[in-house]
Amino acid sequence: MGAIPRPAWLVALLATTFLLTVPLTARARPGARSAPALIDNAGRMDANNLDLFVTNHGSFGLDLSTFGPGLHYPKGTSKTALFAAGIWVGAQVNDSIRTCTAEYVQEYEPGPMYNGTFQADQAAFKNYRLEAGNTTSSDYLNWPYLPPPGGQGAPLDTLGNPLLEGDLTLWSAYNDADPAGHIDNSGGGGGPGGTAPLGLEIQQTTFAFARGGALGNTIFLRFRLINKGENRLDSTYISIWADPDLGDAVDDLVGCDTTLSLGYCYNETNNDAVYGSAPPAIGFDFFRGPIVQSSPGVHDTLGLTSFNKYINGEDPTTPTEAYLLMKGRKRDGSPLHVNDDPFQPVTTFQFPGDPVTGTGWLDTGGNDRRMQLSTGPFTFAVGDTQEVVCALIIGQGADRLSSISDLKQKDAVAQLFFDLNLNSTPPTAIAATLLESVAEPGRVALVWRVHVPEVASATVFRREERGDWTRLGAATPDGGSRLKFEDATVRAGSRYAYRLVVRDLLGEETSLDVWVDVPLEGVPSAAALRLGTANPSGGRVGIRYGLPAAGPARLEVYDVRGGRVATLTNSPSTAGWHGMTWNGKDDRGQAVASGIYLLRLTTRNGAVVRKVAVAR
Repeated sequence: MGAIPRPAWLVALLATTFLLTVPLTARARPGARSAPALIDNAGRMDANNLDLFVTNHGSFGLDLSTFGPGLHYPKGTSKTALFAAGIWVGAQVNDSIRTCTAEYVQEYEPGPMYNGTFQADQAAFKNYRLEAGNTTSSDYLNWPYLPPPGGQGAPLDTLGNPLLEGDLTLWSAYNDADPAGHIDNSGGGGGPGGTAPLGLEIQQTTFAFARGGALGNTIFLRFRLINKGENRLDSTYISIWADPDLGDAVDDLVGCDTTLSLGYCYNETNNDAVYGSAPPAIGFDFFRGPIVQSSPGVHDTLGLTSFNKYINGEDPTTPTEAYLLMKGRKRDGSPLHVNDDPFQPVTTFQFPGDPVTGTGWLDTGGNDRRMQLSTGPFTFAVGDTQEVVCALIIGQGADRLSSISDLKQKDAVAQLFFDLNLNSTPPTAIAATLLESVAEPGRVALVWRVHVPEVASATVFRREERGDWTRLGAATPDGGSRLKFEDATVRAGSRYAYRLVVRDLLGEETSLDVWVDVPLEGVPSAAALRLGTANPSGGRVGIRYGLPAAGPARLEVYDVRGGRVATLTNSPSTAGWHGMTWNGKDDRGQAVASGIYLLRLTTRNGAVVRKVAVAR
């Protein structure tokens, strides 16, 4: 390992704050909170080849009991591939920037929020561990599924049991509502945090599979974020921040693959002081980002929207600098340019080139790197919920470059597995979650996932902006715990609120509201690409693409390695929307294999890319 990375602000903080802790102990906080938080730094995600430290306050990959690296790979060895990682959130509240960070110091407090603020410390605010086949453990029997204050809203499966994802699950809830939990910058040391609270509760599910292959080198992290504060959070970004320290820290390089939403770290040479001639590559991938409304009635799921790096000593010293890094800019607010050349186009992604082929913009000069994957922006209204899922993946080949290829291959397989098996909001103590909202002229279609074990009735109501609620009818089952409803009595260009009222067998009623804008079908303001069929597809993919003006349009299919599979159209198109179907075959007429493919629409103004999974 290289020297322990400690920015100047952290060194100053260490002089007055105890950071070295043991599991479930009282921790002195930078703001001198009267009752220090009970923290759990002993969580271990060790189901497969990886052994990762996981806490109950936003940090993972950092062994806080020794302040040492917290990801052992391979499991059972002293070799480490990650020094620290954590979740950051940044947003604008009115005219100010607020952040909450989990870095070398963590600004989150264990436990869920209640009545708009944090709760008094409880021993129950810990990491809960579920193991496949074990239904008698204390954590299983004391699963905190009730909503606060009686519980923490921990997720349940469709049978009402604690939700085990993978072969091993760790679960905890934490929040940033205590001002004293945020970094104290009064001494002038600086740091990425130290603002007023955002008012966020985060429920983190960390899980993995005890298998070989790609899943044997993958850990999934599911973050459920709830705005339980009193402020709307505008231009919100979520980041996975990491200090990789891949073996020896001083020879790290980083890069990103925008087609995979992957950010990764690899070795500068084939001579690492820890891993020798075959150093692995480590990456994080946003398998699912926040859901945003891209246009009236149309919702998209964001992926990786920026990738930034800095080296030890260049750490952000203010919340504004941290927020600018999340946005994909430099710390001073100036834009990134391709190849760091001011005459090249502006970008939000550093080093998207391919180290294996030696092409594109590549990182150089190995050093102690930090890397930051971000997704956003989105508006986070009071009471809203968003879910972000990322994966930590390690690849290893015969040398540093083949490790990158192995990492990307494992990432593609894990992404496909997630899309086919795990890409849904898990059942929780909340009655229902909106999964899909589709609005077209004359039609609105809604799909919910219901989170109560037995539904006695599910009724849908509607009202216009200045009208009263009107009962439309019952939502109907759509397989498993899903409900659907279609309204064909809407007017184009109108705005409606829909309310789903769910009643369980005990007579308890809860409701969920959503506003839907019914569009006037017309010419889009920019080139757009939509999927008209389920994703993953069974082999045929319905596609709609829109052009703001008449001009050339080329629609192609690529595999995850960048190879062109098929050309669907390559001819001038009129302004407006166009529909077509890809039959799941390549240009030779052969059916493509199951996997992830990229649809790319190229126009005179650039390109739009959508990911599609084919499962046969």
